[in-house]
Amino acid sequence: MDQISLVGKRISDGERLLRQLVRNAVDVSAAFWLRPLDDPWWKFYIASRVVDAQGPKSAYQALQDSLFEGICISLTEITLIGATNPATLEVRRLLRKSKSRDPIHFRGSHLGNIAIEEAYLYPLAVAAATTDTEMAQHEIMETVLEKMTGHEMAQPSRVLLRDGTSFYGFPFGLEISNNVMTAKFLDQQSQMPRVVPLPDIINVQ
Repeated sequence: MDQISLVGKRISDGERLLRQLVRNAVDVSAAFWLRPLDDPWWKFYIASRVVDAQGPKSAYQALQDSLFEGICISLTEITLIGATNPATLEVRRLLRKSKSRDPIHFRGSHLGNIAIEEAYLYPLAVAAATTDTEMAQHEIMETVLEKMTGHEMAQPSRVLLRDGTSFYGFPFGLEISNNVMTAKFLDQQSQMPRVVPLPDIINVQ
């Protein structure tokens, strides 16, 4: 069976799509092209917490909303998986080990539980997860306080939540509610206050 090559434009189109997903506030935990065992066709895998938290239907809707003209990748070529999928965990382990800033050509026999011929792994710097490393609660508190009192107050913060969603808002307070520390934001889209328990927050930028 002839092998179908994965040309540079496909790799760059994948990166453009990933960046659009991030701009649309969709979590990207990992992303990679792979050629399954005994299959000449490349598949584009995108891992997201949205799959785990809201299900594949919501995740595919968010993906469809992020596809735009000029990206030569169709929905039929994309497979969405969760952030806890064995393949996702394996890819993130390999990327942390390599620390490469460029896509990695991987020729192992498996990614997680998927038998493969080969794969191209996007560096974590391309995926949202690079900048969405989970912060400790004291780090979230310090970040919110800095943004409330510093020059960054004029810029909205991106708040990544544990359910895989995110929003942009202006932090304006911290308070304890029902014995849980919460952060208060003015939601940029709705212009309404939003109170979020710190345990529900993964990262504030």
